[in-house]
Amino acid sequence: MARSVSDNVNIFEPGKDILDRAVEGYEENVPLLGQIAAGFTPPGIAMDVAAAGKYGRDAARQFGQGNMRGGFANAGIAGLSALGTIPLVGDLIKPGGKSFIKRTFLNESTLAKQDINDLKKIIDNPKLKDAQKSQQIQNHPAILRAEKQMNEVPPTKTLPGYGTPEFMNNRQFDFDGTTVVGYKNAAKELYMGGKKLPYIEEGLDIPKVFTPNTGEKVAIFAIGPPAAGKSAIANPVAIKYNATIVDPDEAKKALQEFRGGIGANSVHHESKLLSEMVKKLAIKNGDNLVIPTVGADSAKLKYKIQALQNVGYKVSLILTELDADTALIRMNKRFLSKGRLINQDAAKAYKGKPEMSYKQLKKENIADGYGKIDTNTRIDKPRSTIITEDTTGIFDNTSLRLPEGRRRGGEIRGRESYNREYGRGNLPNDEIITVMLD
Repeated sequence: MARSVSDNVNIFEPGKDILDRAVEGYEENVPLLGQIAAGFTPPGIAMDVAAAGKYGRDAARQFGQGNMRGGFANAGIAGLSALGTIPLVGDLIKPGGKSFIKRTFLNESTLAKQDINDLKKIIDNPKLKDAQKSQQIQNHPAILRAEKQMNEVPPTKTLPGYGTPEFMNNRQFDFDGTTVVGYKNAAKELYMGGKKLPYIEEGLDIPKVFTPNTGEKVAIFAIGPPAAGKSAIANPVAIKYNATIVDPDEAKKALQEFRGGIGANSVHHESKLLSEMVKKLAIKNGDNLVIPTVGADSAKLKYKIQALQNVGYKVSLILTELDADTALIRMNKRFLSKGRLINQDAAKAYKGKPEMSYKQLKKENIADGYGKIDTNTRIDKPRSTIITEDTTGIFDNTSLRLPEGRRRGGEIRGRESYNREYGRGNLPNDEIITVMLD
């Protein structure tokens, strides 16, 4: 399992519009004497008016978010900017006053802390429904700033020589602080990591020897929206089938541009190439496979399923269902704890598509088996799962067990939830146990 070293990056750098850039550019690039001289001219007075508007707007935004400290600070700068319309006197007073306010109240570390705390308050507020939280989060300054910085990290596929033999032979990867050189060696590390991963995440002892698969070859695609808990579902299933997990997200962590999560978009293409190499290695060794993926494109998913069937695999499809608003909350909880953020527009584009893929491929009878798990938050048992479908016993003999007496096939309805504690004994029929999802 890859673990990259996270850079110390500021994910809360403010996003700036035209007004911000114009005012700040003038203040940063025009010397004080130049500003004083300009203060006697209509353009200089116009810039002071623009500055008053900018900081006044910032103040209103901060007050609206409940940030009284930032609101009063920006209101003070707006007042100083308005004072700057008075030639000479205003332009002498304004720079010193602004410098004091920014240094004392608006430094980046202070803003970052305020934004983090504010976002946490929204996410943890028990009085707000997920839909209300989602609405407040989407345009939150912390999220907008993080997305801006994320988008500024250039894709690794634009690196000089990307894809050439020289690049692939000399590319450096970071696995838990150990440098690995070359794609082939990285793929081997990720392959072994994919065998160990479910045991590590389930808190189990890693087998000293992984038994080769000598029976029927099985592959399982676990699809669902971001933050739906695909990994939490994939782990016990992988243990049952002695399977290798092939997950591009694990490959991302080994790339230095990942930077603890803020560069997830940057390494997207390269991580897919690496995971394909891992999958080919696993297929060559005859391993069973568990592949977590969003599954938003039914045509691509169909191709992947049939490609594995063509080389002798019996392929099942698991859907992890999650409400869109709840998914957004979980995404941003992960952002706060791990620094990894999924672009809001991308998350919206995925809405409902994994479920559509599942229904379409089931209708076409593409896969050999189907399973559905509802991972939505419930009032009585937060973050619990309910198995709603299992046509071929995918979840049998796993910690994600069906209630006693349930038959394979068709839909399964009820409010039962299931424990992730691997290898637990029989449970009473009425026992309710929860599954904690990342």
